[in-house]
Amino acid sequence: NKVPNDNLLLTRLKLYLGQKHPSSDVDEAFGITEREYMRGSFSLSRFMVWAIPILGFIGTVWGISNGIAHFSDAMTSTSSVTDVSSMLKDNLPLVTNSLATAFDTTLLALLLSVPLMMMMIWLEKREEAYLIQLDQQWFHEIKPRLEYEVGGLARGANAVAADGTNM
Repeated sequence: NKVPNDNLLLTRLKLYLGQKHPSSDVDEAFGITEREYMRGSFSLSRFMVWAIPILGFIGTVWGISNGIAHFSDAMTSTSSVTDVSSMLKDNLPLVTNSLATAFDTTLLALLLSVPLMMMMIWLEKREEAYLIQLDQQWFHEIKPRLEYEVGGLARGANAVAADGTNM
């Protein structure tokens, strides 16, 4: 019967029982492995939370660049100084719309990233609390019972071996 990989307690039990001479080093390795597994499970989420402000910054740069391009088009498409006023009046909405897009992308990225970061921190804390609970259950309930049972079996096997040699 295969133990599912997502059940950390059963995986720990299977690995513990698979050891010939389990030691405290094995327990420490379990804890490290489980915490690394947790960190890895959040890597895509961390990347997404990191990428949102970057995408907002890219949108800001694009919007400002677009606004400057519209302003530049307005300035280069006229040949006389008297036409500049009329050309700016016609192109000003394009410039301001591009700048509005730039600042809207920044605002949107910041508004998205803060709650997502808070949610991710909350989820990571919950998973860390679960791992602490798993450690406490392992060290205070399960492992002592296993050591008692294994010790009892070993004493029984030694008694049977001693009885067999005395006959």
